Amino acid sequence: MYEVATGKEPFGGVPADGRPADRVPIPPSVLCPEIEPALERAILQCLEEDPSRRPESAKAIAALLQETIPSGCHGAYVNLTRTR
Repeated sequence: MYEVATGKEPFGGVPADGRPADRVPIPPSVLCPEIEPALERAILQCLEEDPSRRPESAKAIAALLQETIPSGCHGAYVNLTRTR
């Protein structure tokens, strides 16, 4: 999500040792000022270094993203909580 929103890799690429060069990504709003704050929070939560602070599942990520959609929006927005 970070790369889609900003056009950059969140950790500046991965060096030969496999560890991210920067442990904390640049906030997406620095690279893309028009990003919605709720979307930025969702992206950064997914990138937390501590796994216990990240969403536990794809469904939890979908719920975070659902919060970024303004109420009453239709059309281009997708219902991320729909089940089959």
